[in-house]
Amino acid sequence: LANTGGKKKKGMSKLYYDVTQLEPSLAALATCWKVPISDLKLPQKQLPKDPRQKAAILRHILLVQYNQAVECYAEALTEYQKAMNVYHQMDVAYKASAIKLSKAPIICCTVVGVAIYRDVLEMVRPSALVMEEAAEIPEPAFISSLFPSLKRVVMIGDHKQLPAQTTSYDLKQYKDLDVSAMERLINNKLPYEKLDTQNRMVQDMLSPVLQHYPGLKTNMEIVGKLKFPVEWLVKPLYWWTHNMKEMQSQDSRSKSNDFEAKRAVQLAVFLVRQGFAPGSITIITPYVGQMLNIKALLTRQSRENPLLNLIPDLRAVSIDEFQGDESEIVILSLVRSESDSIGFLRETNRLIVATSRHKVSLIIIGNHEFYSDHSEEWGTLAAILE
Repeated sequence: LANTGGKKKKGMSKLYYDVTQLEPSLAALATCWKVPISDLKLPQKQLPKDPRQKAAILRHILLVQYNQAVECYAEALTEYQKAMNVYHQMDVAYKASAIKLSKAPIICCTVVGVAIYRDVLEMVRPSALVMEEAAEIPEPAFISSLFPSLKRVVMIGDHKQLPAQTTSYDLKQYKDLDVSAMERLINNKLPYEKLDTQNRMVQDMLSPVLQHYPGLKTNMEIVGKLKFPVEWLVKPLYWWTHNMKEMQSQDSRSKSNDFEAKRAVQLAVFLVRQGFAPGSITIITPYVGQMLNIKALLTRQSRENPLLNLIPDLRAVSIDEFQGDESEIVILSLVRSESDSIGFLRETNRLIVATSRHKVSLIIIGNHEFYSDHSEEWGTLAAILE
């Protein structure tokens, strides 16, 4: 046993054990055993029999572990000090931002922005929160947007259209996390106000919507400016039926229908040739596979007929992607025709979105008998358009 030379320094006095005075084999063994005593797997007989030598080796093991722990602690302390410096810098920046924002009467941001800058917004102490498209916002995201200082929360949205998106099937199926806070409150009989006037489509195009929104009125001051009736469309509200079967996409679980895709693109090209602007036409479909199929056909038509300027104005999008958007003419490709079910198109929310995006014309391409057999709501729509 030796010390640092007999001189003690202030603070921690560092002691070490001189294992070089042991036999060379024991010294090497002690240097290599850098594991806690409790983890030693060697049989007891491999330790020296001399108690003093055995104790020296074990003390050395403990000292090595101690020095390693001190080094780790020093590294962790350094990282902690760096993090605290960053934190202090951010705190100063947050306070400066809060001072600027506190002078603004209205602060606009996304739900994600609220989560990122929550500390800043909390310093501002907002008194009211207005949440647009509240029916699409998952409940956890809504909760993270609440502040103790709030006195009023206004949620604006349509809980009858597509719900909040949840990537986990289990959370959606068993925990109902696809139900927004707005929809949950309405389902629990919280009083709410319902808007009764629409500003999108002409009155003659309302029949697909009225079965879900009875008594809906039209703001003629805005809608009256639309050009209607549409030239070249004797029936601007029409179901173009067929019985051609859909296909499973080769590289995904999505579905497509070549017959419908060709018919939709040919109809769109015809309308453009009659003078409609490509940007006034949108082809929507429930399946990504069909959307990609239609986009490929539009690209081919654009190469063959460059003067039509189809790309990028004439859009092909999924129904889910098109929620909240609108177009003068909507061509809806339903894809499914002869399978066991109509899939997620049986959901009322998706049906409403698919049939409420048009302004002056909606043309549905699909097997109307097949959809009527599998869904009462689709059957009602088919009867209306027949």
